Amino acid sequence: MTCEVAVMNKYGVALAADSAATFGKGQKIYHAAEKIFAISQSPPVGLMISGSAEIMDMPWEIVIKTDVQQMAGRSFEKLEQYAQDFLRFVEESNALFPASLQEVWFRESVPRYWKEVFLEPLAAKLGGQRKAASGRTAEIRVRLMAREIDTWRQLPTLDLGDV
Repeated sequence: MTCEVAVMNKYGVALAADSAATFGKGQKIYHAAEKIFAISQSPPVGLMISGSAEIMDMPWEIVIKTDVQQMAGRSFEKLEQYAQDFLRFVEESNALFPASLQEVWFRESVPRYWKEVFLEPLAAKLGGQRKAASGRTAEIRVRLMAREIDTWRQLPTLDLGDV
């Protein structure tokens, strides 16, 4: 579990984080990982990571430092623009995340999502009565899916451009 702290006043922000990070789908924990990164010197802007230290098997440290190199001293007027620029970099970085890697991760993520969002809650509701409650499984599954669809409908619509 990551502990991150931001102390703010009218003059600035001080960032602090622990140094433990998980790599390899939770298989390895390192206790000397970087979690705070300077993404701009002027003005000073920092970025902190938490959770997994990787995205699609690529360490966040490499992703962030690659983005900083490509920024080459660019600066923005608002903090939100730094976040948008970083997210754009991650989404468009074919060198770090080629289409073939994205496809593999998508194919692995869908079954995991299905299991966590639908199968495990269904099994929990049925308890040990799977065969006896087989008539209820469809009803429970429909309720779980309806709830998930409602959640997705509340999210803002993405502009996918020419996709």
